[in-house]
Amino acid sequence: MARAYLQEANLPKNFWFWAVREAFFRMNLLPVNIGPRGTKHSEQHLSTPFELFYGCKPDMCVLFKFGSVGFFYRPVDGSRSRTKFEVQTFPGIALGRSDTTNGMIFWCPETKRFCTAADYFLDESRHVRNFFPELVNNGGFELKLCEHGLHGKAIKHPPGSTVTFRLPGPVQPSERPLFTSGEVIGLPMKRGSPYYTVKLQDDTTVALDPAELWEPDDALAGLELIDDPDHSDPTSPVRPAWLIQNCHVRFNHQGQMLRGYLKHTDSYSWCFRQRDRGGRVITDVPIPDLDVYWQHYLLEGLLIVGWDEPDVTLESIESGLSDLVGLIPRRIRWDQASEYIHRGGRS
Repeated sequence: MARAYLQEANLPKNFWFWAVREAFFRMNLLPVNIGPRGTKHSEQHLSTPFELFYGCKPDMCVLFKFGSVGFFYRPVDGSRSRTKFEVQTFPGIALGRSDTTNGMIFWCPETKRFCTAADYFLDESRHVRNFFPELVNNGGFELKLCEHGLHGKAIKHPPGSTVTFRLPGPVQPSERPLFTSGEVIGLPMKRGSPYYTVKLQDDTTVALDPAELWEPDDALAGLELIDDPDHSDPTSPVRPAWLIQNCHVRFNHQGQMLRGYLKHTDSYSWCFRQRDRGGRVITDVPIPDLDVYWQHYLLEGLLIVGWDEPDVTLESIESGLSDLVGLIPRRIRWDQASEYIHRGGRS
């Protein structure tokens, strides 16, 4: 019904809410059979949802042609009244009756605002396509999932999908985190909860940050090898071998790469710590999700294991300069590699 309203009025999808609102209101005015099952439709057995709820018959005078062009009286703009030299009548598109006043809700393309007016005139002989040619029905009304603030982007974990995550609770430095799976039943919305709602096998639910969720295919290898003490595959969610106490790392803090080390805090989470020559702590940055999201830190260059800057070895450029092997030094710095290759291997 709502789709038919928009197509008949030649309105775009932006007015989908108002079409659904009007369709819902009018469906409550349709008569239904309230008699025992199997009885014939008769006047005494017919009623409407509106009458059953309010106890009175609906007023059919409130019906109008949805999306019709009309003119409404608007003498006041906010706290300012329009003068007699200003326009007080505007054209608009009728979208529905007001819930709080005896007026009609109009969308005015000139002012780009919704207006509620008690004094109005509907001209059903006019069509939106002729009066407002910029408004065109664009079709394509399909029910799709959307996320506030991320329109046009695919949802990584839609409802009904299975995700893998680490079990909540503290983990000692000598232990490996345990993982489980669940079904996504709620999405993080901009104006609502920022967490995913995941249903476990025992019908309980947990709220999880998007950074804590794994795709089943990505986490499968880690789940199978979780008991392997020698396993340190960086593509699995199992804690790697380098993620230990006092591991020397370089950490991107406020756009600067700082040299420091990893520290396991009393709350069983990680932090990046840096000390001066006197041993005083000068930087202490908590990284609570490092156990689960360490791949992201490595791939984005936010965390680099070790204090030495990466080098480019002979094997990494030998394939492009095979005829100059004798002229290439055995080891060059990474920031000198591009210039060295540009010179063709000449020192």
